[in-house]
Amino acid sequence: MSKEFKINLLEEMDLLYAKIHRLEDVCEQANIMLNQQDEIEEGLNKRIAEFEEKQRWRVVADGELPEVYRDEDGEFIPFLVCEGDGDRPFIAMYGGKNWHAGIFVPDITHWMPLPELPEVQE
Repeated sequence: MSKEFKINLLEEMDLLYAKIHRLEDVCEQANIMLNQQDEIEEGLNKRIAEFEEKQRWRVVADGELPEVYRDEDGEFIPFLVCEGDGDRPFIAMYGGKNWHAGIFVPDITHWMPLPELPEVQE
């Protein structure tokens, strides 16, 4: 092997090593991004589960009744409810023992919290 060939070979090896190091850096950055994506996905899935739990229908026959039914001012909190036929949901209040909707006492089978009110922008 000639001296010039050896020098060219060493230069090409140096270039290959530099490319390998760049690829290692890119792989490391990709792994960091994948880990961040996994963390974001985990957080989003947790938040979705919280929303689904908050907005699911509770079954009165299973003993699922509101634990909190008055707000901080002592006012009754309205809930979205259904009676036996489940035909149309409506708003009712729970008083700790009975449900009330205006002047009648409905036979509630399912309930859920009302969604948050929309933000009003002026």
